[in-house]
Amino acid sequence: MRITNLLSAIQQVELSLEELKDAADLYVAGPTPSSSAFLELTRAQLVLAALEVPLIE
Repeated sequence: MRITNLLSAIQQVELSLEELKDAADLYVAGPTPSSSAFLELTRAQLVLAALEVPLIE
């Protein structure tokens, strides 16, 4: 169960990183208030996803 949770959390972080890259590309292509907000939203999503990765002791 712990391995499944870890893998799931890592996959979510990977997906969030891909979304953040897409948002950054959109912002660089044409900075607008909405692309800036989208970039901040995806950054926050990445932070939340990273918090779900369990600590291994």
